[in-house]
Amino acid sequence: MKTCIFIMVIAMGMMSACNRKPSVPEGEFLIQGELKDVPDGTVLRLDKSNKGLIETLAKDTLKDGKFSFRDTISSLRNLMIGSMDQGFPPDWLEVWVKPGTYMRITGKSKLILSWRVESDVPEQADENSFVDCLMPEQMEMMAYMADEYDWLKKAYFFPADDVDAAFKKKAWAKVDSIRKLEKPLQAVLTEKELDFMKTAPVSKTWMKRMLWFTSLLHTGRMPYEAELKELYTRIPEAERQTVNGQAITKYLFPLPTVEVGDQMVDGDLYDMEGKLRHLSEFKGRYILLDFWSLGCGACVYSVPVVKRICSQYADRLTVVCINENLEKDWKKYVVEEKLEGNQWNELLPANTGLSARYNIDGIPAFVLISPDGIVLEKCSGYSSLVERVTKHLSQR
Repeated sequence: MKTCIFIMVIAMGMMSACNRKPSVPEGEFLIQGELKDVPDGTVLRLDKSNKGLIETLAKDTLKDGKFSFRDTISSLRNLMIGSMDQGFPPDWLEVWVKPGTYMRITGKSKLILSWRVESDVPEQADENSFVDCLMPEQMEMMAYMADEYDWLKKAYFFPADDVDAAFKKKAWAKVDSIRKLEKPLQAVLTEKELDFMKTAPVSKTWMKRMLWFTSLLHTGRMPYEAELKELYTRIPEAERQTVNGQAITKYLFPLPTVEVGDQMVDGDLYDMEGKLRHLSEFKGRYILLDFWSLGCGACVYSVPVVKRICSQYADRLTVVCINENLEKDWKKYVVEEKLEGNQWNELLPANTGLSARYNIDGIPAFVLISPDGIVLEKCSGYSSLVERVTKHLSQR
């Protein structure tokens, strides 16, 4: 009898040890994951997003099916876990961490949104509910996305030396066929999520999803404006006054856009010293607005073109570069890259200020304004910029 009791005590002690969560200091978080059917050697990333700019905080390589991330933290944060390895969709598992958080993640495939996330952070429970409401269609979508992403990586993003035009053509045909399958499925997912949001609590995750959906309205890819306006009525007044709430309001109820032939619109902008600036300071000269963002390769390539235009017409043209990134990231980049001229920022959520008024869809984007304030040209990309500017300035 004593032996049986002793064995039971040992077994209970072992079970307790297995179930005990690791101790995490108050100023840190710890994420531990265990995956099946995902090969060792897979590289996982812990990322954060700042106004669309993705920054990798840490990487870990899967070993014995396990990975972990640990870092210091001072307040609640929304982070993302993903991988660029073969078979993974170009998506992230969103996680919420705060000081002292221990998080356990388990999964049985590379379809990352199927992984289960366990923690005591209330925001994570909300995030999980949004993921769950989209199953099983989300699994099908992730499989399509992973297949599409693999073809794009092999043919365009990270091509091998022997990749030729014929393979690229084949790859693009595959991508095109996959996207035709994705399109109707995406509509189903969007409708399911919007329906879920009718009764789900208006949480941080709810507001984040609302912000994403409303930000798509100006692109023409979100045919659910009426549904979004109905959901907007659920947002408490206090939430409408937050940064995200104000952005949602501007996306849903935008001011009229400015097109070629219209009078220019102005706004509150800030220079590198934090001084309030306005486009009207340059009235009487031609003004070229240059909308750009960090992480935009074409924006980088356009810099020499803009410099050449600025130098050629320095006597009558002023270039105003308008960036939409976070203040600290924007200022750091301008200093590091030694960018010159009028480097300004509205310090507003993306596509809610002048970029929305000038109906900017894709960057770099340029707007040429006459000395008397009339919009002369609008274009996305820089391939025709010199020709467009020269057409107007060479005549005067």
